[in-house]
Amino acid sequence: MGQKITKLLGIGLVTIGVLSLSACGAQKHADSASTSSQSSSTSSKTSSTASSQAPKKSASHQVSSKKNTQQPKSTAIPGLNLAQIQQGNFSSLQGQWQLIATSVNREDGNGQQAYQRENGSEQLFVNQNTISDGSFVLQGATIAADSATQPVAYKVDGKMLDASFSNQGAVSVNHTITFIPRGVDSGVKIDGKSIGTSQNLIQVWSSGPSFSSIYAQTSNKLPVNTDTKLNIEAIHSNNFSSLVGTWKNPTDGKEITVTNQITIKPTSSHYSGFMGATTDGPKDSDGNAEVITNGDITNGWLEGGIGNFSSGPGSAFEPLAIAPAGIKIAPEDNSDVSKDRLIVGGGQGGYATSAYYRVK
Repeated sequence: MGQKITKLLGIGLVTIGVLSLSACGAQKHADSASTSSQSSSTSSKTSSTASSQAPKKSASHQVSSKKNTQQPKSTAIPGLNLAQIQQGNFSSLQGQWQLIATSVNREDGNGQQAYQRENGSEQLFVNQNTISDGSFVLQGATIAADSATQPVAYKVDGKMLDASFSNQGAVSVNHTITFIPRGVDSGVKIDGKSIGTSQNLIQVWSSGPSFSSIYAQTSNKLPVNTDTKLNIEAIHSNNFSSLVGTWKNPTDGKEITVTNQITIKPTSSHYSGFMGATTDGPKDSDGNAEVITNGDITNGWLEGGIGNFSSGPGSAFEPLAIAPAGIKIAPEDNSDVSKDRLIVGGGQGGYATSAYYRVK
């Protein structure tokens, strides 16, 4: 009996000891949690205080992070702004455009040929208010081609935009310029495969015979003209970029500055051409700018003209020989043949005395 009492007392003491230890442990855990909570709260306050004391550093870091995230997007060429284009604002088109495909109907009974891939050097001339490939000029609210000048008519075709003559029955050769923003299927296929939708496209179609050219925008950066040599083949095709610059006559000190702008012949003019490179020369009484026009190529030089698209009878243009370096325009040509030159009058008043040389 005494042994049982002793055992019971032992068990009771053990139980009391365990409960005491548990209670002590719980109290310590609570104290630890409380201390941790206070430490966390203090840390949070410290962090909050640090943030409030240095907001500029935090904001700057966030902006920088944002810029880094969005940087790749800024390199992508944006889509075409069709609404702006209809207003004669071509700023969303500015950049570099290269010919990538062509198609022709030779009117031989075989219909329109399939598109052929092109990797040529042909490019569109584009600035804020002018588009041209040499066969047409679209400038503001006017379209001109093959000596015809009319108001342009725009028509939305799904997600594309067409530009054409407003009175197509009055012109011998019609032109339609179709603007195709990237992301829109042009329907053009080469070897049965779509040319894709990753680039902005411009399709130029002309009648008689039916011919289409597809240009793709390869960059939205304005081209830098590094070629300072005359390209008479390009000038013959109404691409005047190799003429751009200042030309000076060393005999009398006069200068001709050719800009990168194009002037369309007004409907009142009797001149046979339809466009010219705009110079900074004097305007006529009607306010028409002085221009340089293209012409035929003879023995390596081009028979152009310089003057104004006058509305009066006859021509207001003077002959202009456009001669690359190394080319004499006549046996008696005594100008500096080692240089590109513009010879006003075509040499009728003398070659050396009428020659202008590029100075910048």
